[in-house]
Amino acid sequence: MTSNYGGDTRLVADQQPSQAGRMQLVNSVLMSVSVYSCQIFILPKSVIRKINSVCRAYLWHGTYDDSRPDPVAWINLCVSKTQGGLGFRNLAIWNQAAVGKLAWSIAQKEDNLWVKWVHAIYVKQKNWLVYMPSIAASGAVKYICKVKLDCTNRLHSDSWLTTTKYSIGDMYKQLSEQQAKTNWSQFVWNRFTIPKHRVILWLALQDRKVLHWLGFNTHRTSLFMILKWAHRHCVGGFRRRVCYAAVAGVVYQIWKARNSAIWDAKVPSLDTSVNCIQFDVRHRIKSIPGKKVSTRDKDWLYSL
Repeated sequence: MTSNYGGDTRLVADQQPSQAGRMQLVNSVLMSVSVYSCQIFILPKSVIRKINSVCRAYLWHGTYDDSRPDPVAWINLCVSKTQGGLGFRNLAIWNQAAVGKLAWSIAQKEDNLWVKWVHAIYVKQKNWLVYMPSIAASGAVKYICKVKLDCTNRLHSDSWLTTTKYSIGDMYKQLSEQQAKTNWSQFVWNRFTIPKHRVILWLALQDRKVLHWLGFNTHRTSLFMILKWAHRHCVGGFRRRVCYAAVAGVVYQIWKARNSAIWDAKVPSLDTSVNCIQFDVRHRIKSIPGKKVSTRDKDWLYSL
């Protein structure tokens, strides 16, 4: 399975999409294949680690087998965008939630051959809610019982086994650790912002605090404070979103100029960067379908 997964990733990597494109592909294609597999197989931890490694390498480096360190830990990406992540699924927890459905099916005595087989061979007349497998039981049954116990302990109740309906997605949310929402996600995941600008702005707002780690005590203008200033001083939702997109464009151009200076020994002029920001923001907003913009806001945008 992992070899086929790596082969599929190599085919996708040959297309060389941007980092924002890779993020979308990981979320909608590569992770979706894994999520589907979790509902069919009990995936070993080694397989889950390999899948995460392939997705991680492709997201950050565009390959399938890169071992370089990542800017942000994978576990931090597997939380919702409002909590500061990228909305990827944690496969270990998803696999647990999917296996939990098997435990629930046994508890409900669903009318299918596999459930009847488990009851006939293992459970028999015992209470499945408290059933513990013997040493001679199959590995699959042992793992299902382990997940049953883990879910019951995490939820502090076994009532999930007796409900009339089971949702893997709902169980995944209950098993996932809930983190506090960030106060900047609305600035990043703005419809007016170009996708590749969003990713760089998201990275910048992670605030890795490298200077603080190195012992440099410097005063600097916070990127978050700039976005808050735009939120306070721009009147109306349209103008605010335009300002968020412009700030994201500035951050992206700074990042691009930095890379150009390091790798190509060239630094773009200020006018070139400003023109790129203006063009990108205007073109992006014009290309968004279905938006209602007042004449006054249109005039304001074109006057910039």
